[in-house]
Amino acid sequence: MCSIDYCDAPAVYNKETRVARREHHCCECNRIIRVGERYEYVRGLWDHRWDIFKTCRHCLSAGVWLNKVCGGYSHGGLYEELAEHRDEWAWSVTPRWLHTAVACMGRRWAKADGTLMNPMGKPKIPMGMVDEVVA
Repeated sequence: MCSIDYCDAPAVYNKETRVARREHHCCECNRIIRVGERYEYVRGLWDHRWDIFKTCRHCLSAGVWLNKVCGGYSHGGLYEELAEHRDEWAWSVTPRWLHTAVACMGRRWAKADGTLMNPMGKPKIPMGMVDEVVA
């Protein structure tokens, strides 16, 4: 179920938080990271090839749960990994926010009127659910 178990570790890996000076696209949900917004910038060397991943704060928040439950996720695979966990667990066990997170990622974290959810840039995901699911 967890794709991180089958990923190769990068030979070089550098992660930092940046503030956007120009627009970027999130590698997870493909929404535009706006000027002035914080995002994660990752540069690494996988199989003799350099890659760069830019991830919005919304997707990083959703990824916190996968980091706790699975030990991580592969860059660019957050949506698929969350959706797979949602689909494989029984409704009685799956945290409600997981269904919401998958739906919101599919809408690029936009409300019906097109504005960005939670203007602070970080959705609140109840981490207490992790203990229930892992146990």
